[in-house]
Amino acid sequence: MFTLPPSPIICVNWERFRSYHIVCDGDLTERDLHRRAEAAIELPSYRRIKNWMKSDSTVDGKWCLYVNIKCSPSWIDKDEQHEPQPKAGLHPLKVMISTWLDCNGIIYCEVLPHHIALTVDLYCQWLDGIAAKFAGKGPNYGMI
Repeated sequence: MFTLPPSPIICVNWERFRSYHIVCDGDLTERDLHRRAEAAIELPSYRRIKNWMKSDSTVDGKWCLYVNIKCSPSWIDKDEQHEPQPKAGLHPLKVMISTWLDCNGIIYCEVLPHHIALTVDLYCQWLDGIAAKFAGKGPNYGMI
């Protein structure tokens, strides 16, 4: 794969890429000026690039630990021993958090109820509910 030289340098010998000729803007012909203008017009504008993600939304599901252990120091006498605090179990309680977001932030967030497995039917119900909530948000949100 080869790369072209930088913009002000034009390669004269295309077969060997050995001799280069530096071209200033004053040396451009009328044809070169038109070609540069056409290339500049074909470049995407800032306005089109700025909002390219505005209509996109994404979902993220995370398993989060639902353990709220608060270890506060206990005040005891010198000759007493403190009570040992048990560690969390081998299988701590986890919850599934499903979050829908776009470039502006979180649109919708839902927590999977305890002791319920995430199945295709439950996920389809989530999609139907989210599509109903997105219906009034904008023209591109109705396509979910």
